[in-house]
Amino acid sequence: MRLETEAYHKLLSMIFQLILERGIKGLTMDSVASSLSISKRTLYEIFDSKSDMIVKTMSHMNEMRRKVANEAYLSAPNSLIGILRIFFIQREFICNVNVNFFRDMDQISPDIREYYREQSERNIVNSQYFFKQGIEEGVLRDDIDFTVQFRILEIQMESLKRMEEHFPPEITLIRAYDAIYVGFLRGIVSPKGMEMLDEIIKDPTSIKQEIEKYLYKHEVEN
Repeated sequence: MRLETEAYHKLLSMIFQLILERGIKGLTMDSVASSLSISKRTLYEIFDSKSDMIVKTMSHMNEMRRKVANEAYLSAPNSLIGILRIFFIQREFICNVNVNFFRDMDQISPDIREYYREQSERNIVNSQYFFKQGIEEGVLRDDIDFTVQFRILEIQMESLKRMEEHFPPEITLIRAYDAIYVGFLRGIVSPKGMEMLDEIIKDPTSIKQEIEKYLYKHEVEN
């Protein structure tokens, strides 16, 4: 069954909200059909399986988020502001996600794991442009192995999936995320970049307002 592009994207957006609220394991074709008031048969005419539905939904939403992040980065006055905007976009996502989403990622089907592995490799390749520009602007250090640093960051972000096993209850998901990305940036910025970073951390209002503008624009367009 083929839907018009707008209707299909709207369906994926609604499924994505269910994923955020319930996690991946807590989602079934029956529960999705019931929540969206469509028949299970119709759902199977659109998607081959639950895994197919999850992969297509996450692929579409990640592509939309990447589009927003790219626009936010390219319009930034410098690469450090651009990188911070990307981190804040991801932070906004984490603020709205059920912790079960991350926990389930360790146990989901091979198809979904492979998709996320490919996305991780793509992010590493794309990050090289940000880092090169930051060095040229003088806001990032030129003596850092950014490929290694970015992979370390990826591993730290992966650890958020299992944070409840290692941290006391008062350390929330977003608190852990903030500690990871601030620590990462402090390790790669130049003295010039450090001054800028410290000022932004003291008062992130302007960046938050910019992110809200891009996210709102994305919601209106989609």
